[in-house]
Amino acid sequence: MSTVINGSTGINKVSTSASLADENMPAGSVLQVVDAGAIDSLTFTNVNTANQIGSLNITPKYASSKIMLFANIQIANGSNGSFVCSIRSGSSDLMVFSEHNTAGRSGTSGILLHSPNTTNSVEYNLAVKKEGSNSGFTAVINTGHNHLYALEIKQWLIISKKQKLYAL
Repeated sequence: MSTVINGSTGINKVSTSASLADENMPAGSVLQVVDAGAIDSLTFTNVNTANQIGSLNITPKYASSKIMLFANIQIANGSNGSFVCSIRSGSSDLMVFSEHNTAGRSGTSGILLHSPNTTNSVEYNLAVKKEGSNSGFTAVINTGHNHLYALEIKQWLIISKKQKLYAL
């Protein structure tokens, strides 16, 4: 139920079951939001490959849509080993958004605007991996502090005209 405030009629409660269809929404509108849900805890030691800690799938309604990804990770680093956080699709890092190399608890976040150019389901992963050859490296990722969200942004097209950017 919506509230409408009008200078002549006052305050009215408006009840409607009508919704704005995706095709009528303007470019730049958020069409859907997907949450990875609870992200598992993980402890890893001396691993140089990506450790997936969360994933989600989103199926874009339009091939021209952009997917905006938001990620947050909190890690307790048990040593001075170095590790990186990334947003991945398949086996590829789409974005490496932080590197940590000090002992203690730390948090990091990343935002990525991706163009999958498909209407098929796309899987995104949140991952952490150790870097370098440090031995004795241990990191703990706790459940409840880590998040991965994907938003489909409708038909976000950027056109350059006389060195100015326009969003359609």
